[in-house]
Amino acid sequence: MESPSTNLSGGDTFANMPKLNIVIMGFGSRGDLEPTLEIAKVLQFHHGHRVRYVTHERHRPLVQAAGIEFYSLGRTDPREMIFRRSLGTAGMRKLLPQIQDEFFEMGQRFWGACIDDPVGVPEGTSPEPFVADAIIATMTTFVHSSAAARMGIPIHLQANNPRIYSKYLPHSQAESSATSDSVIRNVLSWWLKDLAFFLMLNSGLNRLRVDTMGLETFSPIWWTSQFFRFRPPCTNLWSPHLLPKPADWGDEIDTAGFVFAELEPYIPPAELTKWLESGDEPIYVGFGSMSFPNTEQVLQAVFDGIAKSGRRIIFAKGWCGIDSELFERDDIFIIDEIPHHWLFPRVAAVVIHMGAGTFSQALKLGKPIIMIPIAGDQPFWSHRVFQAGCSPEPIPLEGITSDLVATRVQEALSPEIGHNVKVMAEKISKQEPGQFKFAKSALNTFQQAYAKGHCDLLPDRVAVWKHQPSGSKLSTIAASILVSDGLIRQIDLSLIRHVELPDLKAPGDPITGVFGGVALLGGRTLSFLKAFRGLRTSQGALELFKRVVHVAASPIGFLHQTSYGLYNLAEYLTFKLGGVHHQQFDSNLWAYSYPEMLSLLLLAPLKEINPWRNTFMTLLLSPVRLTLATASVPFGFLAFTSRLIDRRIEQSLGYRPTVDTVHNARLSQGSREMALAPTEMHDRVVQYWGQLNEARLVK
Repeated sequence: MESPSTNLSGGDTFANMPKLNIVIMGFGSRGDLEPTLEIAKVLQFHHGHRVRYVTHERHRPLVQAAGIEFYSLGRTDPREMIFRRSLGTAGMRKLLPQIQDEFFEMGQRFWGACIDDPVGVPEGTSPEPFVADAIIATMTTFVHSSAAARMGIPIHLQANNPRIYSKYLPHSQAESSATSDSVIRNVLSWWLKDLAFFLMLNSGLNRLRVDTMGLETFSPIWWTSQFFRFRPPCTNLWSPHLLPKPADWGDEIDTAGFVFAELEPYIPPAELTKWLESGDEPIYVGFGSMSFPNTEQVLQAVFDGIAKSGRRIIFAKGWCGIDSELFERDDIFIIDEIPHHWLFPRVAAVVIHMGAGTFSQALKLGKPIIMIPIAGDQPFWSHRVFQAGCSPEPIPLEGITSDLVATRVQEALSPEIGHNVKVMAEKISKQEPGQFKFAKSALNTFQQAYAKGHCDLLPDRVAVWKHQPSGSKLSTIAASILVSDGLIRQIDLSLIRHVELPDLKAPGDPITGVFGGVALLGGRTLSFLKAFRGLRTSQGALELFKRVVHVAASPIGFLHQTSYGLYNLAEYLTFKLGGVHHQQFDSNLWAYSYPEMLSLLLLAPLKEINPWRNTFMTLLLSPVRLTLATASVPFGFLAFTSRLIDRRIEQSLGYRPTVDTVHNARLSQGSREMALAPTEMHDRVVQYWGQLNEARLVK
């Protein structure tokens, strides 16, 4: 039997990396899903990792048909979510409680997929346990950084549109700022839009962090800048020829290009082929997964406008829900959906909503675009495509007329736009498909995290446990076998955190600290008053007593909030002035014990007097940073101590989780892997453990 070795063979650049369980988090339309699904296929079938895709139940057939493991997001319907975008502020406000409940459930499912909660696992899934070793997430899956920070695993973000702060770009979801070239307006778009997202998601996100994950709440101030401070690795899925990388993005952000799936054979209906061959190239009309209230009027204007230009129309219904009988005309061919890669070469131009998957395919195939953006990032991309000269100006949905459509069609078919879009097509066609470059970037991120993360006994597996007496790093199955055989004790094992992420906890400043303290007192008092309703039962009386204790402990909670605000402000200013002290690592209760947190706090000022700094300005500001770091010591002591006491009180009352869910998930993973493993695996682990012990004795 061979001895363990970390030299894993294979031609793959990443062959020396242990095989990972990778969770991919995503939600939205099919167009949002498909790029990430292509990435999942590359990671699983080209690189041998196990991938679990967490998304809507509606997309289950698509995910499973691709051979990727599916995990359900629950009751959320992407069609309903997309339709809500058209309701306006007043309509959204009425639905806010329902939206918050849905996002809370989605957050639970995203987290559940990481720790192998069976609630989202469909029947027929592999019995092999799955606990996440790495996370890939679209920017809008708000739980991603919390989950990665809680588990101590790497994360790589995916962006279909700009979602990381840049003063040179507006927020891609800020529709009113889509055409902005003003730095001030761009900056405001980021803060205002992200703050709006936070206010909508705040209650659900923080409830999930506190009640389920055992973390602290997010800061309302820090939320809007979390990626700016966090600096996570992120790969953008658009062509740099359409949108170059802004100068204020760091090396951790790269652009992979558009994702294009491998072309699958398509046999069109005979009547479609006959219709296409019976006249000039038609114009394609399709709004994909978008739906909007005045669909019939918009389509009537589009169809009449195209007819005025003398062109026929092929209309893909998608999710718009329109009755085909309303538009039964000789010049219109209606179909539910059709592969763009097959149809677009056979049309003269496309009228689309500017979903990324659709417009990227049109650009790749050199087709002029008539743009009718509806919501989200579509106005942003419409402006970029117009700037590139590949389309006329976008048509506003609320101002659409048949005459305007006819004008835009004539402009789109002009020689100038035709030339520009063909040049763009040549550039895009020369690029490697984005899914392959993204996979390389993500695996680079994971390889850095797991460079020393191999199991000492089974080096193709991730080391999850550290055996404290020997210092050995063990995978879940290796540890379970050794514990089962009595060769080691479970109590001597501690979880390995492969990555420490700055988990931006609240409050972020003294002002929100005071408000947070007042809100804490008010919330506990309100819960105390509500507890009177259940006094008729013994359980109700017990709950009332617990609420009395909870209110009595409020001064400790208030001290925790205010002192943490002062500490975080001092730490943030130190960070902004070039401090070396990593943010928030010393306050992570799952990573450090209380004595370790205090020792790191006391060491922080000493790090700021390090003379070996790389710039003159950094050295010049060293006394200021030293002063701030020194001031943060008493604030930090009060913050850590009061938070720990308040946390223990809440745990004893049953208002916070006392169980380490990650620890338990890893224990369960090891037990199930051991039960499924062949006898040979058991014998190999025991033999390798003996060899390691013999080697230590020799040394």
